[in-house]
Amino acid sequence: MRSRFNFFIAILPCIFFAALFGLGWYFVFHPEMRVRNKFHGTNSAAIPGLVLVVGMGFVLFVLLKRIVWLRIERDRLMIRGLFFRQELALSEIREIRLLDRKTMFIGNTRYEALTIRAAGQKEFILYDVLYSNMPAMKACLQEWYKGVARPGYFQDRPVVKVSEPETFAGNFVFSQNGLFLLGWCVFMIWMMKTLWPLAARGWSELVVACSVVSLLGSPLLIIFGGQLYYFRIEGDELLIKSHVWFWYKRCYPLADIACAVIEKPYNRSTALRIRTRDFRSKSFGAGSLRKRHWEGLCQRLRQLQVPVVGGGYIGIPDEASADWRSED
Repeated sequence: MRSRFNFFIAILPCIFFAALFGLGWYFVFHPEMRVRNKFHGTNSAAIPGLVLVVGMGFVLFVLLKRIVWLRIERDRLMIRGLFFRQELALSEIREIRLLDRKTMFIGNTRYEALTIRAAGQKEFILYDVLYSNMPAMKACLQEWYKGVARPGYFQDRPVVKVSEPETFAGNFVFSQNGLFLLGWCVFMIWMMKTLWPLAARGWSELVVACSVVSLLGSPLLIIFGGQLYYFRIEGDELLIKSHVWFWYKRCYPLADIACAVIEKPYNRSTALRIRTRDFRSKSFGAGSLRKRHWEGLCQRLRQLQVPVVGGGYIGIPDEASADWRSED
């Protein structure tokens, strides 16, 4: 089995920054090109080009360094990166962590990752988000490398059901994301009121103006609205719902959840990541939940025999032993 890169996340950003790097290179070697300065004069484009070359070159280097190609065979792994090529026989592999979490860039945000540790303290990291077939690769490694892959196999758990549905949600209106959304709605109403006189010139101009304003504001609605999920345990399922997208509903059978991870992404709300037994995972930002809600959710999931880790972000200790817990 071979790794397949996610085009929109792994490849497209590299193409974009490579194009900017090439543009800067063109400016550097064409000093006759001029750019206008703030004094209404012109300067050579070589300096802006050099800035583009250095800045975009560094970004491109960091992105390419994170991309690792993996080929899985039954008795060996072939790993290739920007500056290395490594072939690991089964005897050279110390450990394969299928459910790991590693820092990708500058900062403390950790991403889901596959970590391969070899003899001599060598470590190779493949970030889940960069690969379109990561769940299949992890399942293959779990099957073929039983001696070194962790976890080996997930233990079957008895199906449990709650007699009464339980909801874990806060007041989203007074959360940070809710206040931003409220401010956005007030701004939109004000803009519509301001643009209303355009109707005297014709409805087409009003529709175009309102469409442009809505298009500019939609990313904010998606960003902040996407961090306002909440959770409900009903029967033998964990339901994911949204305060804003009221039609949204995603169901996870409790028996299919390998692990629930509490994570704190950089500059975003605390989230609950659901890892399933087939190595798929998805994160749900829950900006309306307070510490008491998180404590109640963690306690209830553990009572239902669903492992929960990452509680250190909100002062909740992890469980003592967990083969699937990633090392920080």
